[in-house]
Amino acid sequence: MMKGEFPIGDNDELLFNISCLLKTCVLALEGEATFSLSALSNANPKSNVIVALEFIINLLPREQMVALDEITKILRK
Repeated sequence: MMKGEFPIGDNDELLFNISCLLKTCVLALEGEATFSLSALSNANPKSNVIVALEFIINLLPREQMVALDEITKILRK
């Protein structure tokens, strides 16, 4: 599996980017427009959205959220 890196400033920026990707998927599923680029004319929006959603799931900051929960517990003591 190949891995990539994306420059993200902070958690808020990460969540903003994930939100934008999710909104794009919603728009793609709701829209009835077609692609104007000939290379994309045979693209299947539902299949492309599935791939995008799988990618988005991998972007979710699970490890960061677990660490944040642990830090919050420590600070409450």
